[in-house]
Amino acid sequence: MLNISYKRAGWIGVIWIVTIGGMFSAFALNPQKTISQYGRDIWLRQNGLPANAVNVTLQTRNGYLWFGTAAGLFRFDGVRFTGIHTDPKDSEKLETISTLYEAKDGSLWIGTPYNGLRRFKNGKIFSYGQEEGFKEKEIRVLLESRDGTLWIGTSNGLFKFSNQNFVFVPTDPTYITSLAEDARGRVWVGTHGGVRIIADNKPVISLTAAEGLPNNIITTIRADHQGQIWIGTDNGLAYSRNDVLTVYTGTNGLSNNHISAILEDRDKNLWVGTYLGLNRLAGGKWTTFTAADGLSDNNVLSMTEDREGSLWVGTVEGLNRFKDVNLITYTTRDGLDNDFVSNIIEMPDRSLYFLSSAGSSITHLKDGKITKFSNPVGPAFVARDGSLWIAQNGLITNLKEGKLHRYDKTTGLPAKWISAITEDAQSLIVYVDDIGVRRFINGELKPYLLKNGQAYASDEYVYCFYVQPDNTLWIGSSQGLVRIKDGESTTFGAAEGMADNQVNAIFDDRRGSLWLGSTRGGLTRYQNGKFTAYTLKSGLFTSEIYCVLGDEQGNLWLGSPRGIGQISRQELDDFAAGKIKTIRTQVYTTADGMKTEECFGDWQPAGWKAQDGRIWFATKRGAVVIDPKNFKQNNLVPPVFIEKIVTNQQNTSLNSALRFASDTENFEFHYAALSLLVPERVLFKYKLEGYDKDW
Repeated sequence: MLNISYKRAGWIGVIWIVTIGGMFSAFALNPQKTISQYGRDIWLRQNGLPANAVNVTLQTRNGYLWFGTAAGLFRFDGVRFTGIHTDPKDSEKLETISTLYEAKDGSLWIGTPYNGLRRFKNGKIFSYGQEEGFKEKEIRVLLESRDGTLWIGTSNGLFKFSNQNFVFVPTDPTYITSLAEDARGRVWVGTHGGVRIIADNKPVISLTAAEGLPNNIITTIRADHQGQIWIGTDNGLAYSRNDVLTVYTGTNGLSNNHISAILEDRDKNLWVGTYLGLNRLAGGKWTTFTAADGLSDNNVLSMTEDREGSLWVGTVEGLNRFKDVNLITYTTRDGLDNDFVSNIIEMPDRSLYFLSSAGSSITHLKDGKITKFSNPVGPAFVARDGSLWIAQNGLITNLKEGKLHRYDKTTGLPAKWISAITEDAQSLIVYVDDIGVRRFINGELKPYLLKNGQAYASDEYVYCFYVQPDNTLWIGSSQGLVRIKDGESTTFGAAEGMADNQVNAIFDDRRGSLWLGSTRGGLTRYQNGKFTAYTLKSGLFTSEIYCVLGDEQGNLWLGSPRGIGQISRQELDDFAAGKIKTIRTQVYTTADGMKTEECFGDWQPAGWKAQDGRIWFATKRGAVVIDPKNFKQNNLVPPVFIEKIVTNQQNTSLNSALRFASDTENFEFHYAALSLLVPERVLFKYKLEGYDKDW
């Protein structure tokens, strides 16, 4: 929620508020991803949730989310929880909420376990009690059937509300737990003695364990997109398709047999909440997500899917949101040996290596099969013969055809850190700390000779190498960029226009430009003998660039401790040509699927552009992959609501025509835009006609 304030200065006009925003991923949870690969957010009491136990969740058609808790009813706009008092006789009273339902006329029906039935419409609360012909206090569940009848399940029986009249509908037993309407217009009623199916206002079918239910204690019932019925019980899940039952329990893959919530998402995946976590049925396969995986608590109480495709899960200890994201993070749940990923390399056969310095381990993924190796990890390189070379402290390892071969002090290597490794037409090239750039031939270090036959000597620390197809060697070091071409070396630095002397990443876009990353100055482009620096002053999102990669459209992707930045090629070109003075960076963080914003960059390669066009980044909590060709965008325009107008420090009613006294001096407009995916990226511009000249 935001507000703008005006002080009257003889103006009269209309205020306009519009939204502008960034790109969000949207539209349902991709079943091809594991549950852990979705973006996740958690709200607890510590970060604003009014009560940890979220009994019921609902999104109304206007875009607001509603949460019923033991501390009352709350409306959520993506940023702020606003309490809604549900007792019309006591504006300070907070009531426990047991169920919510939005009717076709926009009414929000509210059930409480102790104080009866409420209705919220047009900002006003209405109560239904004995004066209205309804004396029940414990409301368990609500449903509006297609004919407009409101069905009310209580602890003392089933009721209908139609034409302002309450009618008792006999059922046995009378403790009602759940309601749903099937494709034939029949109402399914859950009780502690099985299910009663009502047609033409009469219970026509009694469905119990004798007819195949896993248990007679019904906890929840939900209709799917076809109007078929899912039934949750105290001891398993049942699916009724054309009145034929199929039962699912722990033996089929459920994490627990006590079913507490059921939801089918827009991609027709089934989500089931239990006393032991969240379950998803997709493609005929059950997968689970529990507190051990990051769920706020194992006891799931409620679920809803919002208009942008996110799944909201209320538990006894917090609110969880699962959303589809453009950035997928692979972790140990997906087969990695360690979540701390320091290098990612693709081999010619399109298999992938994930290296972890924290675990001294290597994970090889090929054709869906995972192989793991134990070995110290540092800078790595793919050789022309298809083998993988890995450098470390006094150690160089070759991994080829599943076999490790090590070179260390026993073969003559000094006990020195090796910070970079590459290969040219002659041999491997390495940098050994305190010794310098050397060739590595047949297990031995040899001098790197220049055109005059002298050994290349320097005291700079080398972060990375890059060998161009014409055999030109580029060296990224602590003191500048070195080019060795035809045996002659040239050094470039800030004096030649680079963002900084330090170069710790080099990327060849194969479009005529080399891109240099620096952890001290930002980004530098080298093209046609000219350097162009992109820094904080020119709009770069950070000066710490660990990794530079490019997609097939020429856009750059940058790994940093602040997330992954993306810059369009057009803006990079326009800045270099002097057409624009600043660039814009789209930054992707944990809100987009990363488990941490901190990309690893102590040595190369800290990321990889794969042959299929996907881009990988090593992070300290997994391997992040981006598919630029299949980036989803949220094209839903968020509705904008003026929630409150304050004049002279007094609230103004929004339920009638607005009239202001002639002596009104100060105006405040409080407003919100209901896009819940990444609300911090929603931007506003506003204009008050007659007062503001521009937006």
